[in-house]
Amino acid sequence: MLVDRLRCAGIRVDIGERVTVPILRPPGTKLLLSGGGLAAQAELSSFNYDDTDLGADGRVVSETDARKFAPDGSLVDRGQSIFYRGTPHLFRRERVIVIYAGDDRAVMTVLTRLLGNQFAGG
Repeated sequence: MLVDRLRCAGIRVDIGERVTVPILRPPGTKLLLSGGGLAAQAELSSFNYDDTDLGADGRVVSETDARKFAPDGSLVDRGQSIFYRGTPHLFRRERVIVIYAGDDRAVMTVLTRLLGNQFAGG
């Protein structure tokens, strides 16, 4: 769903490798964005909380995982840490969590339009 919406917004999306974040239940997919008014190529990590794959309600699991992040994008459990290559911006909509580490205003605008306001990050 997210890839289709990004493409409809005029952004080129290349599907990258699978990614894992140990605190998030499903594996994610790296998405490389370009064009569509973006200042430069941007990288996102998208985590799809599919009910069938999880064997549970994906919305509930994604909400639970989202609560593992502090408002600044760090982890609530200070015994764990996460490294971002730029300013973290975390978005959640229903069964999807997206992590964008960067400062491209065009990326932020399109993600906010498609996913709503970020729930954590800078």
